[in-house]
Amino acid sequence: MLLRSMFFALLMVTVGGNAAELEARSAWIRDAPAGAAMRAGYVELHNRGTSTVEIVAASSAAFGLVELHETRMVDGVARMRELPPVQILPGGQFAFVPGGPHFMLMRGRIPLEKGDRCVIRLDFSDGTSQDITFQVGLQPESD
Repeated sequence: MLLRSMFFALLMVTVGGNAAELEARSAWIRDAPAGAAMRAGYVELHNRGTSTVEIVAASSAAFGLVELHETRMVDGVARMRELPPVQILPGGQFAFVPGGPHFMLMRGRIPLEKGDRCVIRLDFSDGTSQDITFQVGLQPESD
């Protein structure tokens, strides 16, 4: 159990092409009732490399459409909008978090329940991509 928890707490991934290392922590998808039309995914990304990483798109076999979104308060009402490409400078970080930037997961293709895993592929401006495994359920505790 401890090994499984450690795996999900810190998932190291390497981005080819630009020699950047992208570290993903606490990758999770909010649990939702069966048949929910949309879900949201969250993750903390840390660029451990020497080049800027720019996320231009995302996709998943489990969803027909994945978009990078942001929640903003406008006149006291939460509104969502699609994000432009996300840049993470060398040594920098970017967090997809509840109430802020997140992955909007739409048109679910398979049923997902608490504890299930789902891969989301991040596509980068240099033409490379990276798969990150997310777990469905509650937000993991921070390191």
